[in-house]
Amino acid sequence: MLTATRAEKGTSAYGKDWPRKRESFLYMNPMCVLCGRASRVADHYPLSRKELVKRGVTDPNAHEHLRALCVSCHSRETAKHQPGGVITERRRQARSQREWQHWTAKTDEADDVPPF
Repeated sequence: MLTATRAEKGTSAYGKDWPRKRESFLYMNPMCVLCGRASRVADHYPLSRKELVKRGVTDPNAHEHLRALCVSCHSRETAKHQPGGVITERRRQARSQREWQHWTAKTDEADDVPPF
């Protein structure tokens, strides 16, 4: 299950306006805020885009929710704050779902056994 899907070919999973907003933000913020090299990534910070959407933020891609990073700083920050990324999150969800199903199956079996 992906959390974001592309609306149509050539658009971003973050919406049709994301490529334009990203380019605009990077044009206004050409240097990485962590190391000073040329920025290439508009990173959602301090909250991830997913968290902003959960909180009901009207425009999670607004410039006030972004910071300019170079590719290596973005990779380092992502590894630090989102270890494993989407795949790890999916595995964690699948594991908890399996545990829940295992637990509920045991409960159902216990209900079938007469108490005497």
